[in-house]
Amino acid sequence: MLSEASMSINSTSKIDALIAQRQQMSQRLKDIDDQLLNQIRESAKLVNVPVTNAAVARLIEQYSAGMSVTDICLIANLSPTTYYNILSKLDTVKIKTLQTVLNTIGLELYVGEKNTGVRK
Repeated sequence: MLSEASMSINSTSKIDALIAQRQQMSQRLKDIDDQLLNQIRESAKLVNVPVTNAAVARLIEQYSAGMSVTDICLIANLSPTTYYNILSKLDTVKIKTLQTVLNTIGLELYVGEKNTGVRK
C-alpha cells in the first residue's frame, strides 16, 4: 500500500502540474486575445478611411475591379468632369455624388467618430 506521505506527494505533483498547465493556457489565451485585438485594429484601419482626395482615388482604383472611367460614369450617371473632380477636387463635390460613385463600385460612405487613437 502507498503510504499517506507518498499519496500526498503524488497529489501535490498533480496539482502543481495542473497549475502549470493552467498558467500556460492562460498565457496562450492572452496571446490569442492580443492577436484578435490587433486584427480588429487592422480591420478598423481598412474600414475607417479619412475622406481625402488620395484616399478616395485609392479606394476607387482598388475596388473598381478594372471598370473603365467611362463605365463608372455611365453606371453612376456622372460626367467625366465630375468623376475627375472627385479624384482631384473632392471639396467641390456633393456628398450624394461621392456616394453614387462609391455605390457603383460596391462601397458605402459612412460618417463616424474621428479615430484619434485614444480608447474610451
